[in-house]
Amino acid sequence: MRFFLDNPEYHHYWFIEYDVEFTGKWDVLMNDCDTNLDGYDFLSCHIERFDETNKDWGWWHHCNDSGYPLTECIKGFNPICRYSNKALDCLNKYLKQGYSAHSEVMLTTCLYHHVFKIGDIGGTGEFTPHGYRNKYYVQGRGVNNGTMRWRPLYTMEEIEALGTNNKLFHPIK
Repeated sequence: MRFFLDNPEYHHYWFIEYDVEFTGKWDVLMNDCDTNLDGYDFLSCHIERFDETNKDWGWWHHCNDSGYPLTECIKGFNPICRYSNKALDCLNKYLKQGYSAHSEVMLTTCLYHHVFKIGDIGGTGEFTPHGYRNKYYVQGRGVNNGTMRWRPLYTMEEIEALGTNNKLFHPIK
């Protein structure tokens, strides 16, 4: 948020954690998203609504004061994500009102309910744009699983052995 507030002139802002690996050239992913998904205000991974299949995911229930009932919450997995300028402005105002929740719930829920366009850059769910199903990561079964996941850790040797091209992996240690 600090970078956005100090540099409000950009159209989009990418956030990438240090332990995300991309098995291609980063400009392939970024240029594709900037060209073909320019109208999206928030791009992330594993975007899904609260429902029976994921209700046991722990972060739904952790300090959730998002201003919305749990049944109306949406989550994303954000080791890599892109925000529009307007989305960050909305989030800044929302946070100043005192709302809080785990970031993976709060960010996506706020933007969805403020009618911003959100998209998944590789999942298999309803928020995945046409042509992006498993495009930049492979979604596995369960919550936040596949090549973009919380645990177990990947090693570079494992990723190289898979021989995939233009796929995101997380976490790398």
